[in-house]
Amino acid sequence: MHKIVIKHISPVDAIELKNQLTSAGLVMGRDFEWQWCPATYNNDGFSAVTPTQVYFKFVKDSVATFYQLKWLR
Repeated sequence: MHKIVIKHISPVDAIELKNQLTSAGLVMGRDFEWQWCPATYNNDGFSAVTPTQVYFKFVKDSVATFYQLKWLR
């Protein structure tokens, strides 16, 4: 499996990317998996340790490469 990570993304934008995959005919759970992760913060509550990010895992490397080039310009 090939993983694509996109940082600093809102949940709405992450869902839109997931919808692009399903609109293209890919099936979640068979062709790809995805997970959106909220930012984590220090104890002060203000400085982010990790930004919001979404992970996409693709079964086929060629499909992952296509979307990586499309999304990460």
